[in-house]
Amino acid sequence: VDVTVKKVLSGNMYDTNDTFEFTATGTDKFTLGNNGKKTIKVPYGNDFTVTESENTKGYTLESIAVDASGQSGTQNGNAYTITGVKKNTTITFTNKKQINPPNGIITTIAPYAVMVVLAAGAAVYFVYSRRRHNG
Repeated sequence: VDVTVKKVLSGNMYDTNDTFEFTATGTDKFTLGNNGKKTIKVPYGNDFTVTESENTKGYTLESIAVDASGQSGTQNGNAYTITGVKKNTTITFTNKKQINPPNGIITTIAPYAVMVVLAAGAAVYFVYSRRRHNG
């Protein structure tokens, strides 16, 4: 039975050249980049586990998706185990690297800008009201 491991990257800051290391039952370690795939032959009915190594590139594991219905499996952190592989299956690991730009500049500066405008308005009012009284 074929089990295909696929890697997908998402977010606004991912690098298409980044690669990730995997370990699977019955195979040596292998690396996959964005949209990379590796197909592994698994004996019918055997359990199969694939684990993505911890990354140090700022990605978070967003999801592990399995496309074969009827296959029972469990996720444990960065690992996914299929119990008794019975049909061709694709396991997709999706990692996300999202960096949100700082915001809130308007809410930080706006109160001070309003105070400056009110102070200028008060100064103008004070000067003109004094001239009218001294007039």
